[in-house]
Order: sequence, then structure tokens, then C-alpha cells
Amino acid sequence: MILLIVILLGLVFGSFATALSYRIPRSLDWVSGRSKCTKCKKDISWYDNIPIISYILLNGKCRNCKGRISLRYPLIEFCLTIVFVITYFVWIAYPQGSQVMGVYRNTLGLLSLFFLLTIFFLNFVILIIDYENKIIPDEIVFLLLTIMSSTLLIIGDKNIYLGLVCGFSVAFFLLLINLLTKGKGMGLGDVKLAIPLGLFLGYPLTLFWILLSFILGAIVAICLLVLGKAKRKSEIAFGPFMVLSFIIVSLFGSTLLRLFIPI
Repeated sequence: MILLIVILLGLVFGSFATALSYRIPRSLDWVSGRSKCTKCKKDISWYDNIPIISYILLNGKCRNCKGRISLRYPLIEFCLTIVFVITYFVWIAYPQGSQVMGVYRNTLGLLSLFFLLTIFFLNFVILIIDYENKIIPDEIVFLLLTIMSSTLLIIGDKNIYLGLVCGFSVAFFLLLINLLTKGKGMGLGDVKLAIPLGLFLGYPLTLFWILLSFILGAIVAICLLVLGKAKRKSEIAFGPFMVLSFIIVSLFGSTLLRLFIPI
């Protein structure tokens, strides 16, 4: 039953993520505004806005103008649903996989699952926006920081101060890169994002997270250079690598640490 709820939440929040990631960079109303076709600008009916299913039934075309609907919509919905499902299974087996998962589950019980899904949803929106627009919205970063710090205070986690040190230390490190490269090697959005993510992971997972972020970024950059999709001076958003690494470390960090640093 819980798994079914998680899948439905993944689809619904995936649809919401497509709307947020499209509207926020364009300063459009994302609270009450109706979904519209990006080509004919007509409102999309609720039955044409069912995650993934509507895209398949409409054969990827708008019912009104027959214009092609971007594959980004079902792809985002599908990917976030997969993240939600994986999170659910790791949440069940948290002692074996995730130190972070264990901390929250021990104190919040079932609520910890929905807390984690919310955190991953907001991070997923940041990943999409930064990938498509090379910006990280301050409002989402601030919302992440508020949710994480408030939850840690409520559960009385004594590691909140160490988490803040981790977050601000990574932010300071990224800020140095930003200043030394005059903004070309690192954006200020990445600097701000490091604070809530470091707070969430704490020590030693924060170190593993930022290292993995640079490794993934380097791998993708090399692949793009080899394939001719980018040049040596091309700007590549770092936020998506921070978010992807954050999700991986949040879910499997403890297991990965035991593999690479056996104690």
C-alpha cells in the first residue's frame, strides 16, 4: 500500500516538477496558474495532464494544435518516480544502506519517508532548472534550508551544529573557486546550495558527497569533450552533479563508505 502511494506521489510530484522547472526561471505564476500548451497557449484539460499516461494516449501531441509535446515532461515524471521508489526501498532497509536514513526514521517513523521524498523533490527541481537554465533559484535553496534545519531542531539532533559546519565549509570552498575563477568555475548558486545539503548529510558524508560531485562532473565533461558536444571553455552547470551526488550519498552513502574506507 505504501509503495503504491509512493509511486503515485512520484508521478504527481514529477508533473509538479515539470511545471516548477518551467515557470520559476520565467517568473511565471506556479501556484495557481493553469498548465498551457507552449505552442498554442491554450489551457490543458485535467484529463490531458495525467502524468505519463496522457502523453502516451495523445501520442506526444497537443490535443488542440497537434504540436509536439516535449519528451522532457514524461521523462521528468518517470525519473522522479524512480527516485521515489528507490528511496522507499532504501528507507525499509536503512540500517544496511544509509546512515542518514536511519537517523530520521528512528525519530520520525513513517513521516521520515515523506520528509525525504520532499527533500529529493526540491533537489530534483533544482537539478532540472540548473541543467536547462544554469541558475539555482534562491527560493528553493532557502526552502530546503528551512525544512532541514527546522526538522533537525524538532527531532533534537545534536549533530545539527556539525552539519552547519560541514555545509558552510563546502560553501566557503566553492566560494573560493568562484572568486579565483571570476565566476567561470563555480556559480554563487552552487555556493548557496552547499549549505543545506551539507547540513543534511553531516560528517563524514559531506566530504564523500562533494568529492563524488567533482568526479561525476569531470567524467561528464570529459565525455562531452571527446564527443565534441562541448569545448574546453564551455560552461557546464555544476548544480546537477551536486544534486545527483547528494541523492546517491543520502541513499547509499554508508554502504559506499564501507566499500571505499573499510573499518
